Amino acid sequence: MKTIDRREFLAASAQGLAALSLRGAPPDKARIGLVASSNSKLAKPSSIEDPLDYPRVRDMVWKAIEYGRPRAGSLEAKIKPGSWVVVKPNIGSLPPRQTFLIGDTTDMRVAKAVLEYVATKSRAGRITVAEGGTYRRVGDPTPDNVMLQNGVHVDALTYSWDQFPGFKGTLGDMLKDAGASFPGKKFDYIDLAYDPVRDQAGQFRWMDVPRSSNGVGAFGEKKVYVPPTPLSTATF
Repeated sequence: MKTIDRREFLAASAQGLAALSLRGAPPDKARIGLVASSNSKLAKPSSIEDPLDYPRVRDMVWKAIEYGRPRAGSLEAKIKPGSWVVVKPNIGSLPPRQTFLIGDTTDMRVAKAVLEYVATKSRAGRITVAEGGTYRRVGDPTPDNVMLQNGVHVDALTYSWDQFPGFKGTLGDMLKDAGASFPGKKFDYIDLAYDPVRDQAGQFRWMDVPRSSNGVGAFGEKKVYVPPTPLSTATF
């Protein structure tokens, strides 16, 4: 499994931002913030070589979210009381796959920090973590793309992580802990690969891939897609 350290990540991120600047990305439509672990406004600034524990990663994530307030307004202010909020991390692959790279997934500490931010700061009624990976979910009898951990079929909800310092356990454990900490809110997981939007006849509801103002559309030959139900029906 190939890894990349934070120094390399920050350097690559800075190069990416510079490229966007050269291309003339409209500053009023996009705002990207990077919060290094050494940021002086953090509760415990740390060297970018430090592996970091969860509280420090959470502090970084919350600070990055809060930096969006001056221009766009706070995230929590946009979430109305009782809203259904979907948090979409990237868990496209899992470590049991031989070609897995650590960058294939969102750092689970970051996913947990976003979940806790929404639960703590907003009045959302339901918070769902949603993802559709390139593997079969537990219970699917199809034999291909089955991920095994210690001989047991696992998926995004049940894989037990130990790749991120300060975080151990499954996504299911994270949601269970959140439910115990915030009893007035509902926490759940939806596998987007198994919940497509369908029409009244039960068939997939295909939609054209939209084009941006500069003409960018689909990145492959297929120009249509089927949206997952949660991302088309959730409040936020």
